[in-house]
Amino acid sequence: MEIGLTRVKVRKDLLVILAIAFICLSATMVRLLPLAETENPYHLDGIVEARYSDRIVQTGGLDPEPGTHYASTHTVHTPAYNALAAMVSLLTGETPYDILQLMLVPVTFLILLGTFVLARRMSDSTRVGTIAITALAFYGPFVLVTQGTLKEVIGLSLLPLLFISFFLRTDPRMRVLSSSLLLVMPFIHHLVAIIAVITVGLVSVAEFLQARKGGTIRPFNVLDLLITVIAADELALYYILVRFDRLEYLTPENGLYLFLVIVFLLFLLLFYLGSRSASMSWVKATWAVVSFVMIAIAVIGIISPFYTDEQPNYVLLSAPFLATIVISSMGLLGIVIWASGRGAAKTLYLGMTLAPLSLILYAFLRAADLLSLNILARGVVFVDFALMIGLATFIVLELRSRRAREILAICSILLIILSATIPMAMDSERYNGVRNDVNSFEIDGIDWAVGNFFDIQTDRHYSAVARNLYDIAEDSSLVRRLEGDLPIEADATMVASERWVEIGTNDLPFGWIEIENQSLETIIRDSNLLYIGGPAEANILVFQSPN
Repeated sequence: MEIGLTRVKVRKDLLVILAIAFICLSATMVRLLPLAETENPYHLDGIVEARYSDRIVQTGGLDPEPGTHYASTHTVHTPAYNALAAMVSLLTGETPYDILQLMLVPVTFLILLGTFVLARRMSDSTRVGTIAITALAFYGPFVLVTQGTLKEVIGLSLLPLLFISFFLRTDPRMRVLSSSLLLVMPFIHHLVAIIAVITVGLVSVAEFLQARKGGTIRPFNVLDLLITVIAADELALYYILVRFDRLEYLTPENGLYLFLVIVFLLFLLLFYLGSRSASMSWVKATWAVVSFVMIAIAVIGIISPFYTDEQPNYVLLSAPFLATIVISSMGLLGIVIWASGRGAAKTLYLGMTLAPLSLILYAFLRAADLLSLNILARGVVFVDFALMIGLATFIVLELRSRRAREILAICSILLIILSATIPMAMDSERYNGVRNDVNSFEIDGIDWAVGNFFDIQTDRHYSAVARNLYDIAEDSSLVRRLEGDLPIEADATMVASERWVEIGTNDLPFGWIEIENQSLETIIRDSNLLYIGGPAEANILVFQSPN
């Protein structure tokens, strides 16, 4: 009998391993899809990372090339990713430009495997872990971020490991691992470091006060506070000493005190929920209220879009966006279920949820400007770990006592909804406002333009490419000039794309614009066409207006 039970367990374990391997491989393929279009790093910040990594390869040191636009930015002050890319480049013999996208293979596996172990440990359920990583593998907004060759993605891959080791910190080996990861985060990515410190800090203080209230304070509670203080001091001192350019996010002028108040209020919420359980009626009421707020924000975004002059933004009525709302709502219900229960993992789970929420609320409340948009766009991804574990919890509870056919139907519907969100990653410019890819023929055209002319006018995307590759100052006014909102300057060198006619472009903060073909043809006819390159309907054009 024992042999039979052992065989059944081995078979189940083998099926779980095969399922996880399939999910990880599928997720990796999705994140490597940009390579089918272009070999360049996906996300324009990746160009800067590749450029700095190549500098490390050439010089063997961390000093940037003097005079470059990134020499005094966070690119240089968080060099862990670039040093890793340089090491991989030296080991493989390939340039950083060629290997950055491929480095996502182990990173994707690390994110998903770490999340599986974290969810499995916290929930004591293999099903929760499997569903959670399935959701992370194919949830469009998360795919969008983890497709990019960004420092943030490396940090995201380490967060589950940090949370696991912190959860198991009564083991001295786990304590050393969690403390080491916490202290190294400021050198990887600033937002990852902030999220890590806030999460550990919220949980440490809450558990210390809970232990003090119960008269059961142990040495590891005091050690939690000490490590949190050390990590927070290291984060602040290092970024102040190097004059970190992203400190503008959190200055008294830009809302530092507002952020501190938000963190304090969220701590009070965590402390209140951490030692209490709630009835199912409270769960349903909380879920309904927060879901209503989410839908209201979406409706406001349609009527009066955030951070843009475009009126209205009907992209928010698309199937991918609506599917994202459905996934988020189910995940939110799972979060509320976690908050209503009890258990050793509850406080950490709430910390994982509330730490990113502090950045999201800060971005919404401080001001409606591009700085808030940047914080929101980069900060919202951190809540996805808790959101998808919550989603998995909700689904597993729904599957209890269900028949096989019903389980299959629910899982199939979930996969369909998740798949419906993927276009948000595949067509980031339309759905998220930023084009992340750049083709070699476009870089060739920009290279030719900046090699022959000092000043060029173009859109935000190409101006970012020129800045990241050649340190050319931005002039992203061309789309408005072609639209007629600004005049065409005499003797101006312009770089345009036929994509603006066929597809359109998001000219933030002025919204989505599709240039009329006749307008572009008229301006080109009256100008000197100097360069044309690329495939049909996507050519990059360089032309100069007459004197």
